[in-house]
Amino acid sequence: MSDLLTKEATNFALVGLKKISTVSVGTHGCIKCKEDREYFIHGLAEMYKRLTPQIIIVYGSAPESIFGKYKENGVKIIQFDSEFSQTHRQLEVR
Repeated sequence: MSDLLTKEATNFALVGLKKISTVSVGTHGCIKCKEDREYFIHGLAEMYKRLTPQIIIVYGSAPESIFGKYKENGVKIIQFDSEFSQTHRQLEVR
């Protein structure tokens, strides 16, 4: 993982966001493979360090292995299934 690329991307992603507020992230397509998951975890940790959000809204899965430490620090995690997973679940029920 390139530190320069990660720093620039993280800086860009966090510009203009308020501290101690509600933020949203999407995990769909971002945490399945190891390299993508590492980028996501790094960005999430940096976002938490800089913004200290009270609430994180997650579009996609919110695994305990990634979001558990934020819950333990008092952050409310609100998870919404992606449209893909909702559709997939409906097909399994049929």
